[in-house]
Amino acid sequence: MYDVPVGVGVWSSNNIIVNSTFQGNKDEGVALLGSLISSVENNSIINCTFKNNIDGVELQYASNDQIIACKFLTNSHDGISAIASKNNNVITHCKLYNNM
Repeated sequence: MYDVPVGVGVWSSNNIIVNSTFQGNKDEGVALLGSLISSVENNSIINCTFKNNIDGVELQYASNDQIIACKFLTNSHDGISAIASKNNNVITHCKLYNNM
């Protein structure tokens, strides 16, 4: 997903995003967007590349999600942003370089 406001917005649970590239998005590459009364849960982001976005991935009211074997390169805010996230999110085997 290239050069759009948000690459992928997820407002539900039990989704898988795999082998994708998110580059040059004007906000997040992927946004997992729950709310105070309804969190997003059990989503997986696997083997993806996030480059030159504002945030690579944003977790907002998210729990029990996994980010596995992803690359976060030169995103201008955060590689991974956890805003009001709940708990038990797992980030493993990822590489983060030159994120601000």
